[in-house]
Amino acid sequence: MATVHLMQGFIGFGKTTIAKRLALELPAVRLNNDQRVVELFGPGPHKRGELDDYDSRINEMHWDLAREIVRTGTDVIMDTGKWSKSGRREQAERALEFADKVIFHDVKCDIDIARARCVARTESENNEMFICANAFDVLLQKFEPMSDDEGFEVITYDNS
Repeated sequence: MATVHLMQGFIGFGKTTIAKRLALELPAVRLNNDQRVVELFGPGPHKRGELDDYDSRINEMHWDLAREIVRTGTDVIMDTGKWSKSGRREQAERALEFADKVIFHDVKCDIDIARARCVARTESENNEMFICANAFDVLLQKFEPMSDDEGFEVITYDNS
């Protein structure tokens, strides 16, 4: 049976860049919630609550799709970083319902570099998810870096 790869890290850490490379190397199918939100609902800014709703609905569709992909013997990369210990535990448990193996890819990055990347991405004309510096700082308060005591198989990347 195939492996589910779970990307871990905060906004601007470079999870998607690494996930795209992994998808080619493994090979694997990459599922990215932010990409789907932008494709379906635009980059934003979105009204309060809309983004959470969009992300939640797309996330459920991606988990259903991941189950089907793994059933064919193909690895899946869930390119949606969970920011809390409990969120990572839930992701791993969910993946293990249909996959034999789960690997976390923990992307680390200097916060100032990540903030600058996020702001530059938002200000570009690339139709990327809208996250301003203020939103970055507010969301950062919710971020819990991955720790060794979580007990997962982890591959770590320093993307500073």
